[in-house]
Amino acid sequence: MLSPVSGMIMSKREENNEFVNPEDWQEFTTYLYEANRFILSDYWEKLIEIVIKTSRKRAKRLKKGTTLIRARIGASWIESDDENEQHCPISPHEMGPPPKHFAKAGRLNSEGIPCLCLATKIDTAVAEVRPWIGSELTIGFFKILSDLRIVDTSNDKPKISLSLYEFVNQNGQIVDLRKRQIDSYAAAEKEEYVWGDINSAFSRPILQAIRL
Repeated sequence: MLSPVSGMIMSKREENNEFVNPEDWQEFTTYLYEANRFILSDYWEKLIEIVIKTSRKRAKRLKKGTTLIRARIGASWIESDDENEQHCPISPHEMGPPPKHFAKAGRLNSEGIPCLCLATKIDTAVAEVRPWIGSELTIGFFKILSDLRIVDTSNDKPKISLSLYEFVNQNGQIVDLRKRQIDSYAAAEKEEYVWGDINSAFSRPILQAIRL
């Protein structure tokens, strides 16, 4: 399978361990959606290697005892001692990942593959399930039992697409707008673009009616 860039640029990445193109992540997701989801070309395998290496700069530790939060739409009913039904939250053992047959496609998973997404704030957890006015919610709290090493992308801000272009000046006047040449980007700048796109992918809403 052919690489989307020249062999010369590929060699540069292998030598410097840096991203080739500031739009690498966007092109990678297009490749997964439209070309091949299961087999990566050498170019994209190398991209993943660079993502892993640069992720170490973003490593943080969630300490044991930290509380994370999940929201679910709905509640449950249990039979009380007087044989009446009592309104109560969803039971704790049902507040984990959804069953496989309820698992919808999300940012980190395909449909049918359960994934547990937790938030650090109640407002964020509630916003994730998009409750309608008057809906009932159950809020679950999860305490971390041991230190966790995570990758924090919250400081990687997405770049506006216009910043990939530059104005062409002739005799002091702007005559055209063109895409910047790849070799005009420093390694750190390309990393900012790629990780900004990765962070954007984590925060992009997934459109679906109900998330269980």
